[in-house]
Amino acid sequence: MQQNPQNLNSKIKWAPLGVLIFVAIIGARLFYLQIEQSEALGNQSQKNCTRIDKIQSPRGNILDCSRMLLATNRPLTNVYWQGSGNGKFTEDQLSVLHKVGAIIDKTLVEEPSPYVYPGLQDRQPFDKSSLPSHKASAGTAGVNTADMDIFKGILAAERKQDKILLSSDLTFEQLSQLQEQFPSHPNISITTHFKRFYPYHTFACHILGYLGSINLDQQGKMGLEKMFEETLKGEQGIALRKITSTGKNLAHTELKEALAGADLQTTLDIDIQNICETIFPPNQAGSFIVMDPVDGDLVALVSRPNFDPNIFLNPIDPKEWQALQEKQPFLNRAFNSSYPPGSIFKLVTMSAALERGVIQAEGTCFCKGYSTFCDRNYYCSRRTGHGTLTMQQALAQSCNIPFFEKIGRHMSIDTFAEYAHKFGLGEKTDICFPESEGLIPTCAWKKRVKGERWWPGETLSASIGQSFLLVTPIQVACLISSIFTGYLVTPRILHNESIKQCPLDISARTLDFLRESMKSVVTIGTGIRISQVKNIEMYAKTSTAQVSDYSKRELGLEHREHGWFVGYFRYRESKPLTIVVMAENVSTSREATRLAKEFLVEYKKLIDDRLKVS
Repeated sequence: MQQNPQNLNSKIKWAPLGVLIFVAIIGARLFYLQIEQSEALGNQSQKNCTRIDKIQSPRGNILDCSRMLLATNRPLTNVYWQGSGNGKFTEDQLSVLHKVGAIIDKTLVEEPSPYVYPGLQDRQPFDKSSLPSHKASAGTAGVNTADMDIFKGILAAERKQDKILLSSDLTFEQLSQLQEQFPSHPNISITTHFKRFYPYHTFACHILGYLGSINLDQQGKMGLEKMFEETLKGEQGIALRKITSTGKNLAHTELKEALAGADLQTTLDIDIQNICETIFPPNQAGSFIVMDPVDGDLVALVSRPNFDPNIFLNPIDPKEWQALQEKQPFLNRAFNSSYPPGSIFKLVTMSAALERGVIQAEGTCFCKGYSTFCDRNYYCSRRTGHGTLTMQQALAQSCNIPFFEKIGRHMSIDTFAEYAHKFGLGEKTDICFPESEGLIPTCAWKKRVKGERWWPGETLSASIGQSFLLVTPIQVACLISSIFTGYLVTPRILHNESIKQCPLDISARTLDFLRESMKSVVTIGTGIRISQVKNIEMYAKTSTAQVSDYSKRELGLEHREHGWFVGYFRYRESKPLTIVVMAENVSTSREATRLAKEFLVEYKKLIDDRLKVS
């Protein structure tokens, strides 16, 4: 059947128009893609083939007063398998994996044998079903079932030209063997970065703090690590990496150099810190402070219970975290725990009485073991009595009777509070760490908080450091220091902190009396055991601080008395230091005194050794 010439001509007539429309559509589309969308598509292309990597910046070190490392960074070396994109393992690669596994103590593959892994001989796309099952034995599969996931990962990385971690934190021996056997192997990649490290573990942990991970970045969570985060962390670098569609690296450009964090030099002396940490019983709650009374430098500080900051550098087990929480190891008992001062407060009480003329330094008192007030007996520390004592002897023997009869009955709690504040009690010391204010009660305070008046009998209890009185160990360190320097100093932990001193509003005569009394504590008083440490100039005060009614002592350890030992000492040409030992619930001050004595023995050895070296 012949086609109508008229219809054929009509189709030929419209053909050029169809071609023109098609070309116009293609042209419009090309114009849209190449002109209108050029910038957007170019950016998308760049994103597909470029990666922005962060370059870790070394964190600044934390140092002691002699620039010994307290917190630093240690190199962490990892070994990776860098895939080739071949889709199969060669005999050489299998041999390399076996050798690397032997070095890092992992079974990556079995000893190369005539057996060839399923799916690796041909060049067809890899079929995961061809892998040996987990139930297959090592002898038939060539891979230990325990390490099957590692093998799968390596195989996938080989196909995709990816990098997979084989082992982290290599030992020096492992690193040496890898570098010797595979100095430039294309599949073996060794990288090194830095990880925080606390070489002394638990030492001074409440000062140093620890790091925690936030969005994969480690940040300070406590102590100096948190307070000086911006100083220590430095600035991360930025690198641009170009890759292929399969992930193969083509180029690497560093856009911004990583800047290391600045170092912090503390006032801590790691040798003295070591003595305090070693002698303080690990299961004994409390604190131990050694401070320079002149400039406020914290030379050593222990708070128990404690923790090892290193454990937080890796994910922590929930059970381990719960066990830590139960012990409350993160509480810095030197700054944040408040305790009744007991007989230490007698230094304040005696100062108030001397300054106000209520007693005379040369006065005497007779102690029969108790004093009666409002039909109630207030007992001395020695129930049989001390007999006739001077005021200085009363402080040395920690006799309560003159504080009941000659001071507590004739002075108000508000006067005691006034002088307590002069010595820095009831106020923050302004150290750079969070701290508690403690509590110095007044008539107004009791009315506001308890809703009742202050009773005269409570003043007698307060005169010997009981009642509602609460102080922190760091406040006590400042109090003792001020007696010998004549000013209150702000404790400091950083070497470059400014020294802050505030004149003590107490007469020189009263301060002389307090010093002589503290000297007598060691020679004839409650701290006489310290005198067994020869050739050391020592002034001290002991305290057994009641925490609850004596009838409750047998109900549990938490009802037993705290023990204090505080003092000021100097040995040979070394600078004078203030010491504060606070042991919780030890029943008497004997334990605190024993710890102070052990410290002084070891301190003398340290100073002697240092003088020999110099």
